[in-house]
Amino acid sequence: VPICDDKSKVIGFVTDRDIITRCVATSRNCANTKAFEIMTTHVIKTTPDTDAMDAARTMSLNQIRRLPVIEDGKIVGMLSIGDLARNNNISTSNVGMVLEQICNN
Repeated sequence: VPICDDKSKVIGFVTDRDIITRCVATSRNCANTKAFEIMTTHVIKTTPDTDAMDAARTMSLNQIRRLPVIEDGKIVGMLSIGDLARNNNISTSNVGMVLEQICNN
């Protein structure tokens, strides 16, 4: 989930992993925890004009399943590994390699 400031600029993201590692695992009360307290502030992003293979490389290198598409500081979309799988310009084997890299720790 993107977290934006009052001008719609993305300042962070809260992922399922953030909730588990920064809230549940630390015994915080999830009902009283604010998103900004557990969000990831280092936003790995792409732009609308990025080549699909470059986006896949970014996802692979950073081990992320979703890549926000940001233009002028505002989120305009979200690219997922599923989107890459449906892209005719990326082979199935390349998508498989990206997914394997994302899942390896």
